[in-house]
Amino acid sequence: MLDEMSVAEYLASNPDFFSQHTELLANMYVPAQNGAGTISLVERQQQAQRDKIRQLEANYSNLLRIGNQNDAISEKLHLFTLKLFSFENTQACIDSVQNSMQSDFNVDTCQIFLQTTSEAEQANEKHDKITSWVASLSEPYCGSSPIDEVREQLSTELLSFACIPLKTERQIGLLVLASKDVERFYAGMGTMFIKRIGELLSLALSRCAN
Repeated sequence: MLDEMSVAEYLASNPDFFSQHTELLANMYVPAQNGAGTISLVERQQQAQRDKIRQLEANYSNLLRIGNQNDAISEKLHLFTLKLFSFENTQACIDSVQNSMQSDFNVDTCQIFLQTTSEAEQANEKHDKITSWVASLSEPYCGSSPIDEVREQLSTELLSFACIPLKTERQIGLLVLASKDVERFYAGMGTMFIKRIGELLSLALSRCAN
């Protein structure tokens, strides 16, 4: 006597079986998806196809939404770049970045820590720890727990952080984007856009310093 697995394997290896025995389709019924009675196998196949089409449409809509979001971010990043390189001094550049991050990118707080050449600041323990941490970052840090020396200088209402090292051929400082939303910046998120912002800001600050 054949078991279910043997039947399933036979049908899988003979996909033309039902085309050769079409009379069976009209007499085969399976439970309806909603549990109310039974439907023919043909109806069940049509239902499965409709479900698959709906899923494909949902996937397409999601991809379209993500694409539109990325296009909008790219446009904002372009305008941000043009504005960034229109300034000739460091403070104007910093002010512009902070305003843009908050108004254009909806970041609750934007803070820039610059590495200083001041001997007094270099002797400051907090400054030294931030500088050392920046040196250790090869990629932006995203998450809820940056080092204490960064965290304690920001509002306690902020729950997630993106910390982007600012470097050219030398270390410049740290850009911190922070949000009250714990899920805004999280470990493992894509960092392409914030890395570009960090690279652009690094070049702009380096240019202003020269």
